[in-house]
Amino acid sequence: MAKQSGWDPVAAWYDGWVGEHGSDHHRYLAIPTTLELLDVQAREHILDVGAGQGVLAPHIAGRRAHYTGVDISPTLLGLARKRHGGSGRFLHGDARRLSSVPDLRAGQFDAVVFLLSIQDMHPLEDVLHSAAWALQPGGRLVILMLHPCFRIPRQSGWGYDPER
Repeated sequence: MAKQSGWDPVAAWYDGWVGEHGSDHHRYLAIPTTLELLDVQAREHILDVGAGQGVLAPHIAGRRAHYTGVDISPTLLGLARKRHGGSGRFLHGDARRLSSVPDLRAGQFDAVVFLLSIQDMHPLEDVLHSAAWALQPGGRLVILMLHPCFRIPRQSGWGYDPER
């Protein structure tokens, strides 16, 4: 059994916001923008780092590409496998050390994507070095994240706070 992550205690809350198909923000902005930037082609191999519940998986599979999602949360990965297991594979791993994830190899992916996940990963240098390891030469890196200017002062934050 995989070790519990910092996301596991808030997985139910996060799943309530994101759900099976993504929040409104995911469905109407984040996923369409990510797909446009990725320009997924049939038979390509796409790695989704910080995949969570796997909301991107059916969109990649629908373009006849191969989807792999990696996340550190066993709870969120369980939801991803239950809901989207037919759309790809979901692996437990740390974004800072993708080379230690079984079944991943150097240069395996045509594209690596961080869909609203990289802002929660530290240190970024390790995360980006790890993503570069997974990309084939000339591969594409797509990062979609929330900009801090869209946070509501004293009302929103990067972490879970039941008082907000």
